[in-house]
Amino acid sequence: MEHRETDIAVVGGGISGLAAAHFLRRRGYAVTVVEKAPTVGGSIGTTRRNGFLIEHGPNSVQDTTPLLRQLCTELELEDQMVDPSARAKSRYVVRDGRLHAMPMSPPALIRTALFSTRAKLRVLAEPFIRRDAGRAEESLAEFTRRRLGPEFLDYAVDPFVSGVYAGLPEELSVRAGFPRLHRLEQRYGSLIVGAILGARARRKSRMEGGKSKQAAPLFSFAEGMQTLVDRLAATLGNVCTSTAVRHLEPTPGGGFRIEADAAGGLRLDARILVLAVPAHTYGDLGLRLDFPAREDLLAITYPPVTSVFFGYRQSPGGRDLDGFGFLVPRLENRRILGTIWNSSLFAGRAPEGGAALTTFVGGR
Repeated sequence: MEHRETDIAVVGGGISGLAAAHFLRRRGYAVTVVEKAPTVGGSIGTTRRNGFLIEHGPNSVQDTTPLLRQLCTELELEDQMVDPSARAKSRYVVRDGRLHAMPMSPPALIRTALFSTRAKLRVLAEPFIRRDAGRAEESLAEFTRRRLGPEFLDYAVDPFVSGVYAGLPEELSVRAGFPRLHRLEQRYGSLIVGAILGARARRKSRMEGGKSKQAAPLFSFAEGMQTLVDRLAATLGNVCTSTAVRHLEPTPGGGFRIEADAAGGLRLDARILVLAVPAHTYGDLGLRLDFPAREDLLAITYPPVTSVFFGYRQSPGGRDLDGFGFLVPRLENRRILGTIWNSSLFAGRAPEGGAALTTFVGGR
């Protein structure tokens, strides 16, 4: 069995583990990453086949923090970063079997056929709805129905939640999952009033060099998201793949010992331990230490989602794919959550004249 020593052991070679290892290494620590899969990246993965670029997981990242640019600069990836096409601004929602652009401004809300006149009037009444008295917990469905009405829940919030979380609004906490909405109500008493006043604050922040999540752009890489994790692994060096942790225990000196299944076996002693694995895998780590959060982590629900890639030599259906893609509300009774129009979002995702689409199936 091979025996190694390191300052910090990071268990989990997904983007969280690799990024943590990168910044720790930049601060002078010796870091070793242990990953049970044959490759790093976790859910991130890219395949180039027959002129199509296929993303197995996320297709982009939102530039919400200077740390992202710092990371790409330190990895010398700036020349490989790509911005989305201007055509990808529109996002569609299915209603009665047709695509409707999600209204992103008050005039667009008035004109859209996505919502009925009654629903539009209900949204306009939102500033006059009393704020919540501060109950211990409220679901996103309860919050939206109370403030904006049932139709807005069905055709705006429900498909958005399916697209982001693959979950149900009835099962998600508004305070934990959507803290900005909760803060807007608590601070201003209204989402609409809060959005207007918040927009002024965001404009002031941008003048001072800040960047809000609402204004933060997306970006990817010319050869896909795997570019990022591959470069991270290459610069780190000490990354052990195909290495499954068998058990993990504290050592008498105050550090930690990892024993893992690898070629010939591995024993790794570290002063500091970072666990960067999905919550549902904590039962497989063989933890021989006091870890009270373990049962709570194992109770977290992971909705199953399958992504299905479609590559076309010519654009299908005779429709201009002039947006990011579309989402499907539950009321439509379709068996998909939605579809991303990859080739409209970023260049180089399909052969000239063709189209690349990713459809998501599953969820709660």
